[in-house]
Amino acid sequence: ENIYGAGRFLLIFIGAGTLSGIAQMVLTPDLPAVGASGAVLGIFGAGAAATIRLKNVLPPAVRNSELTWMGIMAITQILFDQFVNSLFPSASGSTDAVRIAAYAHIGGMLSGFVLGWVLPMRRSIEAAPGDVK
Repeated sequence: ENIYGAGRFLLIFIGAGTLSGIAQMVLTPDLPAVGASGAVLGIFGAGAAATIRLKNVLPPAVRNSELTWMGIMAITQILFDQFVNSLFPSASGSTDAVRIAAYAHIGGMLSGFVLGWVLPMRRSIEAAPGDVK
């Protein structure tokens, strides 16, 4: 929210949440999903986009460190989703199977990244130290 402002933050949250739900419905129409995890991961994706875009503000070591741990967390989330889903039988015909909406998570991260890439950041954030805008 500090990077994009409250309105754009809300737009990222709702947009990523909606797009993550669409991704889940399109890619696995037989597995309904509920929750806000796709929207939360959309905020994560927007944070990654902002970290890349702030190359004139963040020192290279900080930027690289942030992007490294974000990449590790994203890959860990995807692998965890696949691991949990592989432990349990298909939800078709079973009402008690545990399923994670993996495509919603991926869709949320990707849509949040895209939204974070195209939406303007606060002007005060984009200025490098010493820049006058």
